[in-house]
Amino acid sequence: MQQYYDIIIIGTGAGGRTITYDLLLRSASENYLQRLAFFAALVGRNLVKRNTTNLYAIPAVKKETFFHKTLVINDFYFGSIGYVKPLRHKWAIMRESFLLWAPNSLLKVFANLYVNWSMQSEDLPNVENRVEIAKNKQIKVYYLSNNQKVHRRLRYQFEKILRNARFPRTFGILMPLKILNYQGGACRLGSDSTLNVLNVKCRSHDIDSLYVVDSSFFPSIGAMNPTLTIIANALRVAEHLKQRLNVNLDSRALV
Repeated sequence: MQQYYDIIIIGTGAGGRTITYDLLLRSASENYLQRLAFFAALVGRNLVKRNTTNLYAIPAVKKETFFHKTLVINDFYFGSIGYVKPLRHKWAIMRESFLLWAPNSLLKVFANLYVNWSMQSEDLPNVENRVEIAKNKQIKVYYLSNNQKVHRRLRYQFEKILRNARFPRTFGILMPLKILNYQGGACRLGSDSTLNVLNVKCRSHDIDSLYVVDSSFFPSIGAMNPTLTIIANALRVAEHLKQRLNVNLDSRALV
């Protein structure tokens, strides 16, 4: 069964980008193999995600710990004392989590002592960090972490703050690759069609009718939640499509 559309828009929000990659990487056919050849070279590449460490802070005296709010601290996003370069981070109180091998009895004791912080900083685009379709037809992710020096500096700065707040002992667990929270890229936006999948209007350089408006278009990803950026960009692309399709529609109706 074949269906034809004037405009195709792919948008899987902030949590389903692998669906976008999967759809595009499997989209080649005998009729369009040459036309979609750029997908094999560009789609899936420049995958970006956050460097994330679960940081556990243990106070000097026993305290009852409750996880009922989210607290975000951004004081060091644009730099810190003695280090003017941006650290770009987000810290937020998260749900309880720990190593799989830890016995439940230990976790029950530990849960009454620590405060759990999720420490997040940016990674950098790398063309070799990518998503592919493996020989067994499953999605496979190749990712080599980077920008860890900044991540370690961020942890050092925050641990000093925690010690001053009477949390003398801290330890952290760097989140593994399987935790791809808020990834972006892999359908990168840019004016150069030899390096990017999409143009500045989020339209495919190769296919005039194809748009991608989820976080796949990000050239890089910040350490903050990308949802508002995705929404703002989708509205921007919608304005472009209104002009292209000559549609008279109040933009407030798109919200």
